[in-house]
Amino acid sequence: MFENLNISPEIIRGLSTGIGGAIVSGIAVYIIESAKQRRLKRDNKKLIQEAEEIKSNYNRQLEELKRDHQLDITKRKNRYETKTKSYIEFFSMLDTLNSNLNTNGIDKLKDVLEEYNRNATNANTVGAEKKALIVFQKKTQALIIDSNKDLVKLRHETNSIKITASDEVVMKLDYLEKGFEMLLNESNKLVSKMAVLIINNNEEAINIAKEAVMGMGMQVEEIKKDLIRTMRIELNDI
Repeated sequence: MFENLNISPEIIRGLSTGIGGAIVSGIAVYIIESAKQRRLKRDNKKLIQEAEEIKSNYNRQLEELKRDHQLDITKRKNRYETKTKSYIEFFSMLDTLNSNLNTNGIDKLKDVLEEYNRNATNANTVGAEKKALIVFQKKTQALIIDSNKDLVKLRHETNSIKITASDEVVMKLDYLEKGFEMLLNESNKLVSKMAVLIINNNEEAINIAKEAVMGMGMQVEEIKKDLIRTMRIELNDI
């Protein structure tokens, strides 16, 4: 056939070589492109897996952050409520102690004084007068013992609060405790001196002692107000 077309063998060989080269080249290109496609698919699959892993890790970390945040909020809420309750109970107890020291203490002392005055007025002998004085002294000592019990109670309550309170609150609780102790001491001094002062009818000394107690009471009240302000700040910072 090639002879009829009058095509030289060299051309035929050239065409064959060209066609064969084109086929080989086409196959090579196909192989290369297929390899590229496979590699791209593998890379895309790997990228998708990495993206999914990143997304999964992000979601997991986000959920952990949400749980930690919620846990932190719950802890802060519980801490706030616990501290608020303990502070309210503390000041309620403190108000009771102040009432015992001021109102109830004065009423009790007044009753003891009135009883002494009756006994001393009705005493017909020196022995009866001494007995009235001894009874008065015993009852005033009982008042002093009761007031010291209040101080022990205050210390117990402040120690309970100090466990979870800030350093500043602890410091001011110490101030309050010390101030309350000094107030009780002044009050007890007045009570213990009262018998002698009454016998000697020394109203000036009684008034001086009362003013000392009142002055100390005002100092304790200022310490209490400052403590309340500090506790409010602490609660707001939770």
